[in-house]
Amino acid sequence: MSDGRISEVPTKAHVPFGGPDISIALAFIVVLALVFVLGGIIGSVLRRKYLAGILLILLGFPGVALLAEGGIRVSRWLLVPSFNDETFQIFAVGGSTMQGAPYPPRFSPPAFLSSVFDGWIGARPIEIRNIARHGWSVCSESVLLERAVAGRDPGIPGVLMVYAGHNEGRVFPGSSGPSGLLDEIENVSAAVREWRLVFPPALDPINQFSRSETCLRRVIKTALGAGLVPLLSTAPSNHSGMEPTVPLDIDPGSARMVLAAGRALEDEGRLEEASAAYLKNSSDDGLGALLAFRAAGCLHRAGLVREAAELYDRAIDIDLRTRFGRASAAQNDLIRRLANEYRVPLVDTDRRFRAASPDGIPGNELFSDGHHPSLRGYRLMADSYAQAVTRVFRQPPIRAFDASEDPCQTLVCSLEVQASAHVAAANWRIAASVRHPDPREALAAASQHLQRAIELVPNDPAPWLGMAVLDAAQRGGMLWDESDIERLSQWNFGFSGHPCVSAGRQEGMLVRMRELEVAPGILKQIKMLWESKAEDCPETGGDS
Repeated sequence: MSDGRISEVPTKAHVPFGGPDISIALAFIVVLALVFVLGGIIGSVLRRKYLAGILLILLGFPGVALLAEGGIRVSRWLLVPSFNDETFQIFAVGGSTMQGAPYPPRFSPPAFLSSVFDGWIGARPIEIRNIARHGWSVCSESVLLERAVAGRDPGIPGVLMVYAGHNEGRVFPGSSGPSGLLDEIENVSAAVREWRLVFPPALDPINQFSRSETCLRRVIKTALGAGLVPLLSTAPSNHSGMEPTVPLDIDPGSARMVLAAGRALEDEGRLEEASAAYLKNSSDDGLGALLAFRAAGCLHRAGLVREAAELYDRAIDIDLRTRFGRASAAQNDLIRRLANEYRVPLVDTDRRFRAASPDGIPGNELFSDGHHPSLRGYRLMADSYAQAVTRVFRQPPIRAFDASEDPCQTLVCSLEVQASAHVAAANWRIAASVRHPDPREALAAASQHLQRAIELVPNDPAPWLGMAVLDAAQRGGMLWDESDIERLSQWNFGFSGHPCVSAGRQEGMLVRMRELEVAPGILKQIKMLWESKAEDCPETGGDS
């Protein structure tokens, strides 16, 4: 909002540590020192040298654990965030979607939600505290939430927007199980929870469904204890416009053979026969989700909508999630069950997206990629949250959702913002196409996004770099060559980031693209833009 009534508090001011509290390390050092001194004294008195080692084992680990736990709790008590008791506070957890990816944070769901109420709930200006992180699971963000609400006066009105499902582990229907011993220890120990932040959350080896249920429960209880109303949202996914993942180590030759019969029938327009051909091999563990998706697409184009919808759902449920994740039916059912169990508002965004999609099948109309919404999708999501806020606080929205409105006018997005989002959507599809046996649809969609980005901002090198990669992939198999895949990482092609080639790698990039016979006009445009606009990017790239 241009009038400044919406206050978005910088997250760093309220999350004092980027990793585990330093008290863990200090406690470890102090306890070891004390145990060594004590063991040395007792060992000297009793003249038994091995006694110090035994005491170290018996006393060291419990001592470290207790001191670390105390250090964490004391640090949280000492480093309590400040709160303005005159505002209405919106907290948010939910990975990159809750951050608004592929758009800047000011286009996030909390920002859109605030704009729906024109920055006010009753007589209180809205204050946003968005603690979501790109790629983080609800388990990791639950720790950030504990820090962010520590010491909050429960009398201050506010909500917690919760969005989970895409960054959690691979899930099958009925895979939920009782929490284990580690879950119980984690619920009791703040220090154990802090260790979740030691390593990148994407590498969390225990990021599985039963664990995410435990963490969701902790998020709900943390919010209620802090006086916040948890708004639990289901997580919609792009069903028809984004293929499932395939194993990274798949043999492209054999995979193409599995796909060939269905593909040939599909190209001839024999859609129902093609669907049957795909499903004939759908028991293949590596390609099962992709085959179900291809079969669904055939039935969808043939007008068999109900059958297609069932297969699209199945494709997501059995997806191996080797590159990106989409919330399964089991995960969304979990959200619904927890909302009912704790009697907190349910924001059924998944059903809302289905209702707003052609044939009830969410696709590219509401999504930028596999699960990040488009601006229209974000506006629809915010309206779903707004309905829950209205039910709880009796505050009618100022701006009712209008499917025909231009969401860019709500928060005023520039041409550069729109172009960057198109580049990110293309970048996602290129990353999903690495080692893919038949990525034609994904690359065609990426090309459309890149062309749109060029129309919006012609002088940005990023979409032209994407066009070069697409041309190289179609001509020379760039997405299957290991050295070329490493180059893509160095050029910042991946599921996040903006394609960018540092000055030291630009000539090498052009040489390789010429070897792959990329269209000279594309390379000429890239070189011209590099000469007129220096690339500001590091010498390293993201994951591809």
